Amino acid sequence: MRIEKFTNLYRDVTKEGTKIPQEKYCLTGQFPIVDQGQRVIAGWWNDDAGIFKNVPAIIFGDHTRAIKYMEQPFFIGADGVKILRPTNIKDNPKYLYYALQAAKIPNLGYSRHFKVVKELQICIYSRDEQNEIVRVLEKIDYLIEQRHAETTYLDQLVKSRFIELFGDYDLTHPQESWVTIKEIGTVVGGATPKTDHDEYWGGSYRWITPAELDGDSGYIYDSVRKLTKAGVESCSLQEMPVGTVILSSRAPIGKVAIAGNTFYCNQGFKNIICKEGITPRYLYTVLLLNVEYLNSLGRGATFKEISKGIVESIRIPVPSMELQQQFAAFVEQTDKSKYYSSLSFRYCQAAANTYRQEWMTCRTSDF
Repeated sequence: MRIEKFTNLYRDVTKEGTKIPQEKYCLTGQFPIVDQGQRVIAGWWNDDAGIFKNVPAIIFGDHTRAIKYMEQPFFIGADGVKILRPTNIKDNPKYLYYALQAAKIPNLGYSRHFKVVKELQICIYSRDEQNEIVRVLEKIDYLIEQRHAETTYLDQLVKSRFIELFGDYDLTHPQESWVTIKEIGTVVGGATPKTDHDEYWGGSYRWITPAELDGDSGYIYDSVRKLTKAGVESCSLQEMPVGTVILSSRAPIGKVAIAGNTFYCNQGFKNIICKEGITPRYLYTVLLLNVEYLNSLGRGATFKEISKGIVESIRIPVPSMELQQQFAAFVEQTDKSKYYSSLSFRYCQAAANTYRQEWMTCRTSDF
């Protein structure tokens, strides 16, 4: 193993690519567009003139630090994309991709990061050793993709069961028999205690923000930050009981979860405490399947937000409790499968991170 400077291993060939403005992206097409976002493919293009063909190539997001590996010809989307190729044909391009993933690149916000990347030191092995490292990491990547596919399948299964039981309806066209959310629930919001008052923070009262709604099963059980009793009382916060349907009302609109514990929240929510006759799982799924509609209700010049009044006025169908409970029981079974799939996913991610750290991270003692 030897240590090499980044600039000795990677060539910046961005100028060989053709940029497609974001407003011109197609939803479908023949050729992928790759930008610095988190999705591998950001859009599509149908004219092959100017397409980047010198693949495989490594993509680095100058602002986002996103790192991708492309094995098919592509176009560049917007600014901030760097296309990298190996300087030495003896090096495995995918090893260099994994090595860059393993590098510790500090977060500079939305500033450009390539200036930092160019100063990196990279661990380099013989081609045979590189091939073996790639073989192991590709196998782990495959397992991670399988877990993603399982979760996607289970989500689609829940949606199909919902449609089977309740029909495929659109909230943009409410019917007279539907009821408002105000009729079937109590809408409550939140606030943020003053952050410069230490006595408000570090207690045992769970307090969430929209950024924390990313669970696999739809439930949320804990919060990153917690309040003291004084913090709760400073804003007269209302507690959300277990089973509350949590709905983000801004930045962004439409993130949904179910409270698995009691919670308080910041001002980015309009949460619904369900009354009798409505199950949290049913209401959660109705909102989850209508995120585009919820976003269309947003108001505001600086950023879109849905008010308490808007949420209360949303009309939804309310089927029999028997059907709602039947659906909830079905989802409970799929949630168990998603839970174990999620555990496997996290295990695979941890294994990949450990392997990268062991083989690809340059330590001070290596210099």
